[in-house]
Amino acid sequence: SEIHFDKFYNDYTKIYPLSGGLAKTAHIKGLIKEDEFLDIDGIKNVMKFLDNNHEKFDFIFLDANQENYTNIIEKIIEKKVLCDDFVIVCDNMLTHNMDSFNSFMEKHFETHLVKVGSGFLVGF
Repeated sequence: SEIHFDKFYNDYTKIYPLSGGLAKTAHIKGLIKEDEFLDIDGIKNVMKFLDNNHEKFDFIFLDANQENYTNIIEKIIEKKVLCDDFVIVCDNMLTHNMDSFNSFMEKHFETHLVKVGSGFLVGF
């Protein structure tokens, strides 16, 4: 399967990562405005946000403590916060032992491992 992007950002796409690194970089480069992303730091804050959230997201970038990845994705699934056409990108997939998480993701999403840098698992 393939993922196609016309551009990283356009006027009808909003980017909502759960980690601020990507959003901050994109904002610095002028790709997105500060009010068009969420920067949530810390597992307790992420879980609290997901428990109280009523929005749906089309893009989530997950760069957290890898031992929390499964819990975060389980909460994302439970709270049904994903749009119909969504992309989840999980960082550091090659630098940590993420086999069980990869298996978990494959059970719930179509996935693709991008072997660049520390590795990204893309779920859609």
